[in-house]
Amino acid sequence: MRHKQGFSLIEAICYVALSAILSSLLFRFVAKNHIDLTGNNKQCQLFIVANNACDSFARDIFQAPANIKKWKEMKDNFLVWRAKDVDIGFYMKDKKLIRVSGNYNISTNKWSKASRSCIFGSLDALRFEYKINPAGDCITSVEICINYEKESIVRNVFLKNEV
Repeated sequence: MRHKQGFSLIEAICYVALSAILSSLLFRFVAKNHIDLTGNNKQCQLFIVANNACDSFARDIFQAPANIKKWKEMKDNFLVWRAKDVDIGFYMKDKKLIRVSGNYNISTNKWSKASRSCIFGSLDALRFEYKINPAGDCITSVEICINYEKESIVRNVFLKNEV
């Protein structure tokens, strides 16, 4: 009577083939989930940064004067107003939302003594909309619409003294 010891060659090949198939299926599952999670993480980070940009804009607009005479520029993608002794503005340049403070010259459209900061860097489009009271002398609210990577954020901010 002969005792069987170990595996035969056929059994070993079947074991290796089955292990390879199972590990390749497991690898595909893990790789797909990793790619999905990494993509979602980037989208979440962009969403957070875009919301922070809107919050920064909202904070500045909330403090802006309602008197329309204190606003130097009011365009779809560029705005400037006078706040105490400094001008504050927002505009889009090279797919970036820029906040600038300093002295703005309306006739030359140039800033002097300006401090610029990029508050959002993946911008596809930017739009500002203004609501003016019926008398036409005060701005009641400003809306910002930020478009980035097939997403958009819209924030409507009422000015402090016109709520």
